[in-house]
Amino acid sequence: MAAALDIVGTVYGRLKVIERSAPAIYSGKPATRWLCQCECGNTPIVATNALRTGHTQSCGCLASDIAGERAGTLTLRHGHDRRSKRSPTYSTWVSMWRRCTDPGDRSYARYGGRGVTVCDQWRLFERFLADLGERPLGTTIDRFPNAKGNYEPDNCRWATRSQQSNNKSDNRIVRYREQDMTLAQAVSAAGRIVSWDTAWARLHRGWAVARAVETPPRPLRA
Repeated sequence: MAAALDIVGTVYGRLKVIERSAPAIYSGKPATRWLCQCECGNTPIVATNALRTGHTQSCGCLASDIAGERAGTLTLRHGHDRRSKRSPTYSTWVSMWRRCTDPGDRSYARYGGRGVTVCDQWRLFERFLADLGERPLGTTIDRFPNAKGNYEPDNCRWATRSQQSNNKSDNRIVRYREQDMTLAQAVSAAGRIVSWDTAWARLHRGWAVARAVETPPRPLRA
């Protein structure tokens, strides 16, 4: 039997979970709820799903603050969180917060569990959007130049898969064609004959760099 969800102490936006509250019925189904402490001092009771999806981030004071800050580039109705379809940019923002703050998220151990945090100013999606812009097709958020750093304006960018591979904190620097480069760059320079994983495994077995990235994989036997 799976252990009961426990998110006490977790922070979602301006809300910190204090204790489990009495469940409620939503759409005919019971829903777990939590007593939360808002930064403004209020103590709302919020359903698990509303917290973990980013739908509820305060007792209501956040919307008031946003309305008071509206001037110029930031706009309250950003249009990225429609119920029928969230934008890729908004989905990235929600996922970023979840893996850094929610112990129930499958990626938490590699992010929040290792001390990776999101800067306070990005508690507002509008500020995140103003700093990074909309997410271009084929990219995801990348911590750069410090792959082990936090999510903040000076250490984040929208990056392609190739750029992220080169920025991996565990990427290996190799000597190939008389130049120092990452293993991902060597694989690319060789014409992508093999994958990064295959090249890395070969190096781990003691292969020379050129042989590791230039030797085609063996064909599968029929």
